[in-house]
Amino acid sequence: MCMIVVMDTIFNIQIIHVIQLLVAIFLATCLLQSGLDKIIDFQGNKEYFSEHFSNSPLQKFDSLLLISLTILELSGGLLAILGIIQFIVSDSTNLLRYAFALQACVFICLFAGQRLAKDYNGAAILVNYFLLTVLALFTYSIG
Repeated sequence: MCMIVVMDTIFNIQIIHVIQLLVAIFLATCLLQSGLDKIIDFQGNKEYFSEHFSNSPLQKFDSLLLISLTILELSGGLLAILGIIQFIVSDSTNLLRYAFALQACVFICLFAGQRLAKDYNGAAILVNYFLLTVLALFTYSIG
């Protein structure tokens, strides 16, 4: 808490922006790592998707799902990075708002996939990421 007060005083950054930036860094790291892993180990991820969705209505779409999810994750992460840069350059968090909205959609897609694959533990873990993203979006209504 002391560090946030110091940042607020020295850099004149509002606490709400500090929260938005920290969440953006966290989610960008999460989504970019996941998206890049899907590119680097495409075959391994394709095999995982094929097995994971083998008993679900999505079984025939594993390659399409993998490619779509990779694009969504990378887009959500890159938009957050651009939003962080925009804040540094112009003190605006407009792009971060769009990044958080896109990231919420990514987590909804992941959640839906886990539920359809009947991986309820995996789906439950995603709730934390989704709530963090929704809370970041909520900061725009109070800031």
